Amino acid sequence: MENLPFFLDTEEAIDHYKNHHDCTDAVKSYIVGLLHTDGFKNSDIRAALEINKVYLVTHLKRAGTSLSETELTLWHNNPRAITLGHVRAIAKLPRSEREELLRSLLTGRQKGDNNKSVSKYESLANSLAKGESVEKDANIKKYEELMQATIGKVVRIKYNQAKQSGSITVDFFSLDSLDDISKSLGFDASKHM
Repeated sequence: MENLPFFLDTEEAIDHYKNHHDCTDAVKSYIVGLLHTDGFKNSDIRAALEINKVYLVTHLKRAGTSLSETELTLWHNNPRAITLGHVRAIAKLPRSEREELLRSLLTGRQKGDNNKSVSKYESLANSLAKGESVEKDANIKKYEELMQATIGKVVRIKYNQAKQSGSITVDFFSLDSLDDISKSLGFDASKHM
């Protein structure tokens, strides 16, 4: 497995980008990620690397700042099987999902599975990001169970690990129960009517 290049500073990374036009998108993303980490703005990166396409820096930055070095190396070693489009879709996901999807993309290509289109991966990434077909985090499930036991109401917690946000749904079966829940949240409807 070929490793990503090592750079002592941003100047060396910029020189490498300019002098190796045939480098993989993984290396380009790695370099853009390094420049971003070093404080370069998108416009500075475009100027330094002489990139004319605005969206290209955005895509390379997302990949270079989201993917781990292992994931970038996997992509670097398989540039025909894993494209920037695939990575752009997969980079939105939590780390625990990304490497597995990258490896499944390679496995599918090796077995002759031709249904590994970028749009399929974007759809898969979107459904995983929304929490569909992903097992509920054990800590969230435990929190949900403890909350139900404590407040005596049916509680459902949806948690988006990628965005670190979510929602809580509490079921009620009467208006009195709704008032009790509202008051426990600090809202007394009688004071606002």
